Order: sequence, then structure tokens, then C-alpha cells
Amino acid sequence: MLVSNRRNLIACLAACLAVVLSHGQGVGEEELAARSESSAALQLQARVRQWSENGHVTVVEKTLDWDPQQTALIICDMWDGNTCRSAVELSQKMVPRMNQVTRRARELGVLIIHAPSSVTEFYAGTPQRQLAEQAPDADNYPEAMDRWCDVVEGRDLDYPIDVDGCNCTPRCQIDGKITRQLKALEIGESDVISDSGREMWNLYEQRGIDNVLIMGVHANMCVLGRPFGIRNLVNAGKNVVLIRDLTDSIYNPDCRPYVSHFTGTNLIVEHIERNWCPTVTSTAFTGTAPFRFADDKRPHIVMVIAEDEYEADRTLPALAREYLGKDFKVTLVSGNPDDRNDIPGIAALDDADLAVLFIRRRLLPPEQLACLRRYVNAGKPLLAIRPTSHGFSQRDGHVPEGKADWPDFDRDVLGCEYLGGFENVDPKGRGTYVWYEPEAREHPVMSGLPTEPFRVGGALYKSSVQSTAATILMMGRVEDRQSPQPVAWTNVHSGGGRVFYTSLGHAADFDVPAVRRLFVGAIYWLTDQELPES
Repeated sequence: MLVSNRRNLIACLAACLAVVLSHGQGVGEEELAARSESSAALQLQARVRQWSENGHVTVVEKTLDWDPQQTALIICDMWDGNTCRSAVELSQKMVPRMNQVTRRARELGVLIIHAPSSVTEFYAGTPQRQLAEQAPDADNYPEAMDRWCDVVEGRDLDYPIDVDGCNCTPRCQIDGKITRQLKALEIGESDVISDSGREMWNLYEQRGIDNVLIMGVHANMCVLGRPFGIRNLVNAGKNVVLIRDLTDSIYNPDCRPYVSHFTGTNLIVEHIERNWCPTVTSTAFTGTAPFRFADDKRPHIVMVIAEDEYEADRTLPALAREYLGKDFKVTLVSGNPDDRNDIPGIAALDDADLAVLFIRRRLLPPEQLACLRRYVNAGKPLLAIRPTSHGFSQRDGHVPEGKADWPDFDRDVLGCEYLGGFENVDPKGRGTYVWYEPEAREHPVMSGLPTEPFRVGGALYKSSVQSTAATILMMGRVEDRQSPQPVAWTNVHSGGGRVFYTSLGHAADFDVPAVRRLFVGAIYWLTDQELPES
């Protein structure tokens, strides 16, 4: 039943991504056509999480071309007060970027809707408030938009964080009085002010609006659940997109799953992408890097996954959720499920502090491979796993038109030559065993690992480590065979940055505590972070 629900969810997300031309109430076909011809396209690079054929979540980038005249942008509950002091402070910090977004959106012809719930009376009599009140009643109004929409059974799968009403420790003791939307948020002459799902629906039908962007707070509460929020809009058939870098959550790190406040928000965004709608960043409007809170000091890890053999789309996200949430921001990037030689989200490396690569034999468009070369040339650290040693070349050396390879990636970056692998481990007891190199026991990555050899689940790779800058940390062999092989080592890549490579990474390897510890230790070492004792 769960797989069936997930497949239905993919269909729903696909519907969200469709560009629909509406013939709304009060808008004729000729007027809609004139609008479309006169307005510039609103092109959005949307991120959606979907269930792959093997039942794991993949992160897919889709390009949306929306008619701005058929698009609304809701600013949700950016109040001047709250019972949590830090909630207001974080909202205030988003305002300058929000103003940049709304200025550009107005220029394009997007309808801006300010939705400060429960305090719209502050704006009574203003032209912006009257625009909402005076829109003609639509005859197809969904009654659900009269009320809050709580967690939806079967749709809100794996809800990720608990809420206790305050981000702070100790908890805030303030009255939380709310009077208006934050004053610094600019309200344009053509904007609308409303907190009513009915009024907004009337505006959508009056103006032929089928596409809705939403930003504001809080992603795990009002953004999802308000009458005008994501759940009701998706259920009503609108194309909905969350601006993920201009939202926040009510989440305290003392609560499950005990991660940083900002990671809590990231987890809610991922939840929305999996279960409700795609997301974009403010970059679509500003052309600048995504907004990030100044208090968010977490190093940014970008995990790029493009392989079909090792279930990395399951194992790496699980590792990140369990071990990295307190200290790191993690972005997952997946290969295109419809084109193996395409990783459309790889440009996220431009904003990465650490690249984690799990890639097998992908020949990418030149501009995508250039993102990786640019990352390396910038001297940034890199963690490469198992098939990434031959990640960007084919066995026969053929490169299709429009694609590019990097056949010397193993030499240039990892400091080795990939030489193939032994046959898979057989069921009669032979296995791959790995152990410390004695001189490597003091290396920070090795701290806490067992001193005795231990068995792992995958076949052993053959590699020749050639770089003079490399330090071999672990070796391995197949039982009853000689020829020990290097299994993990560090290097300094061609751009001058730190490298950790391991040929471990088979799905069964992640069931071994020592292997998980190895990956976590490498990540903390590569980012110069102190590894927690736990």
C-alpha cells in the first residue's frame, strides 16, 4: 500500500509541474492570449523529490516556464510579533531578500499577496485590502479553503520534526502580541492583502491564476496548513512551489530529531518536496546566491548521487540524517532518472564547502562537468566513494555528441589508477576484509575505528595509489587470496584541496558501524570540524 501511495504521489507532483492555461472567471481567451504574448516568461528551476523505481527517494530538477500573469506569490505570516523571540528575529532577516524578490516579481506581472493572518484589520480600507474584498465570488470555490488543513494521513509521510512552540533554550517568556506584517516588507500599489482562502481563490479565478509561489513562515505550520497554504492549494489543483530559502520553521534542537534549528527547517523542506510540491530558491528572481541566515554557520555538504548499483540514494541520505544534522547543511543532488548522462542539479557545487560524490560512469554535458572542475580548481575538499574512481568515463572511451568525459579523474583528483575489481563475494564464506595501516592509526579519520580487521559486504576494488601526496589509511583483501589492495586514503587534488577516497560504499557496507564511522570521520576531517565524541 505504501508503494502505491508513493507512486500516486509521483503522479500528483507531476501534475503540479504541468503548465496549465486557465480560462478563469472574468478573463476571456483573447485577454489571456494577450497577456501571454506581452509578458516575459517566468522560468523556475524547481527541485522535487520523487520515489525511484527501487523505492528510494531521488532529487530531480525540473524547469518550469510559467506565465507571470497567471502566477501569484503569497507572503505568509511575516508578523511583527510572536511568542518566540528568535522566530521574529529570523523573519526580520529575510525581509531585504523578500523585497528583492517581490520587486522583480511585480515587474514581471506576478500578483503579490500579503497574508499576515489574523491582523489584516490593520490594513482595513487600504486599496490593497479592498482588491481582495471586492473580487467577485467564484462559483467553483473549494470549501476546504475555509479552514486550516492539518497533517494529511497517507500524504504527510514520515513527518520529520517535533514542535514545542519555541526555537529558544530556555523557552521565551513573552506575550507574542501581533499587530501587523513586518513594516519593512514593501507593499506595492498593485499588491493584495488577505488572509482568507476564499478571497484568494476569488482572485485566482478572476485573474486566471493557476500557479502559486509561497514564502514566509513557518514551513512546518502556517505555510503548510493555513486555509491558503500548500496543502489546500495542492488539493485544489493549483501548481504550487515553495521558495525554500525564504522560509523558516518553529523547531527547537532539544526536540526530535535533535538537530540544529536550520537543519530542522531543511528537513521540513525535504518533507514538502517529497509529499506536496516542488521548491525553488530566490535566485530565480534575484540572480544571486540563495539566501542564508548569517547565524547558520554549518558547512554546506553537497552530495551528488548518480549510480544504479549500490543504493546510494538510500544509504547516503540515511547517513546524513543520523549523523550530520547538528553540524552540517546537506544538499542532495541526483542524476536525471530519464537520462543517465545528466545531473541537472550539480551546479549546487558552486555553493558547497564539501563535495561528496557517489557517481558511476556518467558522461555529462560540458557545462555540468565544468561545475565539478570549477569546484576542484577552487581548492575545495572532496570525498569520493567507490565507483567515483571511474565516475566520468566509459570502458570503451566513446563520448557521445554533446557530452564530456574526465577519464583521468582518478589520477588528477584521487591520486590513483582504478584497475577494476575482484569477483563478487561468494556465499561460501569468502569475504572482503579491511584493516588499518599501522602508521595511519593516529590520523583523525581513523579515530575510534576497530584495530582488528573487519568484514564488509562488497567486492574489493583494485587500485594503484600513485600520488606522492597520498596517505593510505586502510587496506583490504579477499579471504584466501593474496594481493591486498588499498581501500581508503587521503590525497591533495590537482586544485590543492583535501581528498578522502574509499572503495567501500556497497549498500551492505553501511550496515557496518565501523564503515559509518569512517565516513563521518572523513567528513569532519575534510571540513576542519571537531568530531563529537559520540
